[in-house]
Amino acid sequence: MLLSACAGTPSQTAADYHPETEARVRAYWGPNVTFYMNTACATGEAKHFVATKPGLSSLTNKTVGMPVPSDAGQYFHEYIVPAGEPMTIRAQFVSQQFLNGKTYVVTDQPKFATFVPERGHDYEILGQDNGGPDAIVARELVSSDKGISTLPHSLKPTGACRP
Repeated sequence: MLLSACAGTPSQTAADYHPETEARVRAYWGPNVTFYMNTACATGEAKHFVATKPGLSSLTNKTVGMPVPSDAGQYFHEYIVPAGEPMTIRAQFVSQQFLNGKTYVVTDQPKFATFVPERGHDYEILGQDNGGPDAIVARELVSSDKGISTLPHSLKPTGACRP
């Protein structure tokens, strides 16, 4: 079962990165996150893969050489993606709630967002579940002589593709 969790995840290394045509994206552990490539909505027709999901496979970082800011989360997976093409993110939170002596699994409605990664840029995708509405947040990594910092990066809300 653990081996199947890794199936379909692209295997990439820092040597595979071509900043003139690609970008890099880091997804943090938390919600189930799927990346849909070259589409501004989520569809099974597009190339897609599970970027991160809760479980033992997510407790080992997968890196492609992105710089890591000082406030980075402990667990993440990094990917090399095509630049200049829309990329859609689907994030879904699953949690457990204890009520009247019983444990219930709660699966929230998925959230969708899209953006176009720019060539040579690095992005982070974070799911937020702070007791309020779930959200997908992105930030861009910026390198300077002072180190690595982050800037908020806007995402456009989207959804599943309509037939």
